[in-house]
Amino acid sequence: MNDNKQSRSVIKVLDIFIESVNFIVISYLLLNVMYAFKTNVLWVLFFATNVWLVQKYWHILRSALGKRILCFSIIAASLLVLAGVFLIFGYFSRGLLRGNPLSVIMPQ
Repeated sequence: MNDNKQSRSVIKVLDIFIESVNFIVISYLLLNVMYAFKTNVLWVLFFATNVWLVQKYWHILRSALGKRILCFSIIAASLLVLAGVFLIFGYFSRGLLRGNPLSVIMPQ
């Protein structure tokens, strides 16, 4: 019985980790697209998609964890990681996409 509970806990932690990584990656890509369309009406669509993504992530965490304080903590940590990724890599400009993709990691 204890082994079954332990394996469920490991699966829950792994599921939350995978959902968090997906949230960070998709949010990063949405932020790039939002920046690219900042003067276009389509920006509203991407902003609404970003709001939907945060809501879905909250719902997944809430159903998996049940405690609001843990959900807030994980969302805050994910947003901090997202901010760090955005500060390290910035946004994708057209020049970056045409050039060497490793220039972000290893500038010359």
